[in-house]
Amino acid sequence: MKYGLVVIALLGMVLLSCTQKEEISIGAILPLTGNVAYVGEDARNGMNLALEEIGNLFTIIYEDSAGENQQAIAAFQKITQANNANIIVTSTSWISNALYTEAKETETLQLVIASAVFHREQNDKAIRFTVDVLNEAIFIAEYLQQFERVGLLYMNNDFGQGWAEQLGNKLTNLIVSEAYELTELDVSTQLSKIKAANVDALMLASGGRETALFARKAREIGITAQLVSARPAESKELQDEPATEGIIYSYPAYDIEHPFVENYVTKYGKQPTIFSAEAYDLIITLNEAIKECKENTKCIHDWYKNNSYKGALGTVTFDSLGDASYSFTLKEVSNGKFELYEEKNAK
Repeated sequence: MKYGLVVIALLGMVLLSCTQKEEISIGAILPLTGNVAYVGEDARNGMNLALEEIGNLFTIIYEDSAGENQQAIAAFQKITQANNANIIVTSTSWISNALYTEAKETETLQLVIASAVFHREQNDKAIRFTVDVLNEAIFIAEYLQQFERVGLLYMNNDFGQGWAEQLGNKLTNLIVSEAYELTELDVSTQLSKIKAANVDALMLASGGRETALFARKAREIGITAQLVSARPAESKELQDEPATEGIIYSYPAYDIEHPFVENYVTKYGKQPTIFSAEAYDLIITLNEAIKECKENTKCIHDWYKNNSYKGALGTVTFDSLGDASYSFTLKEVSNGKFELYEEKNAK
């Protein structure tokens, strides 16, 4: 009898062990506080919505990077060592780049969102859902070529420097570029230099909240140039700021008819951003990859490469390295609303 009980107990332990082994933990290092907290909040919302839809088949461990490299590295070490997670979601260009070496050295699968500038090597395990700045800049550069004198105000980090490099390569009419620190949003000196250059277009390579703030400051000091920006600009702050009326910005031509949009509005009471859509698609597709690959991160990585899917971002295609591509368009703020930019409005 005791022998039978021992066998039953051992079987129970084996079954429990198998069940625990199948429970996959995924780390998500997002900027949940700090100047770009809206990026992390929107991404977390998108991920949680997707989890509800797929039935919470895996666990997400959220850690706050606060938009700071050292805090992100500490969060990575905590998740991978204490929680044994070998799949990590990273957000914002500078954080994703700061964690790239950590992920590569530990053979952790890195899933990258909200990162238009990402420095990778071919021999890695990284999948990126954000179209590279090289491709997005094409839309902005083509629009800016119609102006005689272009100014640029950009974040002094990987994201902003990437924009500065690409626009510098593509535009002969870019005559003045000024950087700002993300932690210091008083850009009076930079804007004064741009005003002195008498530009007729001003590109703001900044986040949504700063874009609205910088637009107001630019108008206050008398800059009348056409304002231009990129995908992070679309935000409630941009919509609510009168000074941003008429601003033109690049944005993914994602599927606004996808059920994700209505479900997001129902759950959170606001429109999703592209950060939400990327994070949502990440979880939906990762679920499909895990169904086939279980915890085999090489298999998951290979599942994405040279693959395509239709999701909240529209039709997304990954290349042989695992970088996504999808369609882009230009949008504008018109009467306080985000509208598709029509070429008939061009200068």
